[in-house]
Amino acid sequence: DYSVLDAIEQALGRVAVVMPEGRCGSLRDVCRLSLKAVGEFGDLMREVEKSVKDDLVTDREMGRVQVEGYQAIAAIMTLIRAMERR
Repeated sequence: DYSVLDAIEQALGRVAVVMPEGRCGSLRDVCRLSLKAVGEFGDLMREVEKSVKDDLVTDREMGRVQVEGYQAIAAIMTLIRAMERR
């Protein structure tokens, strides 16, 4: 349970991400992880677009943006971590 760390990070204006394990075995892995990161970022942008469409962002919409944002960050960090461990 990272709720205490999450609260500290939020208070400091930071985001913590669980660092994934794994290695990048081939160029195919890099491509796959890159496409995953791009896809997650696309999901984030779609959620942002839906949320601001009416010039009002509800708490529920903000929650969905946060979830998508954290998933995008995690996908990017997975790619970086895998390449570091190649």
